[in-house]
Amino acid sequence: MRGPFFSLIFLMVAIACTPDKSPTSASELAEESTAAMEEEEAAPMAEVSHEQLKRLIETQQPISAEFLPAASEMVIYGGSLRDHTILQETNDYLLVQSKDGGTDISNYYLLSFSKETGMAISFIGLGQEAEGVDPYKLRWAYDNSFSTVAYQYERLEDEESGAYMKGALIDSTVTNYTIATDGTISSGN
Repeated sequence: MRGPFFSLIFLMVAIACTPDKSPTSASELAEESTAAMEEEEAAPMAEVSHEQLKRLIETQQPISAEFLPAASEMVIYGGSLRDHTILQETNDYLLVQSKDGGTDISNYYLLSFSKETGMAISFIGLGQEAEGVDPYKLRWAYDNSFSTVAYQYERLEDEESGAYMKGALIDSTVTNYTIATDGTISSGN
């Protein structure tokens, strides 16, 4: 009878002497909760990387909104970009031409993406392209400056297919841009 009694007392003493690892105060609980939330928020960002972005671009996969932060106030927020072309790559950024997921009419964009984080740094909208109509041309002046020439053509609709074709040139607009060393694109006009 003494054996089980002493074993029970020994077990209770061992439990009582074990340090309690759970927080005892409300501030400790709040700190643990905040730390857990920060870990959850940081986890998706770890998945967004330059390598992942470049793989999407090279395989012509859509670039989703996770690469395009809400702070950029992009009109495609929540959507995706398609038909990518890398126009320039430096040690700090990638300059990419893409378009949104439009069907007959698509909006074209130039976006610079950070090579450190994979996130969009800056973007400009280059206008729209109706099916079969070139919206613009890009002319490099230097490695950090270029201009876009937006052509406005008469759009002719093919009666059989309903597709638009390029007609006579109506007008053109030249806009100059510079790219800062951090990848920010700014208009020079």
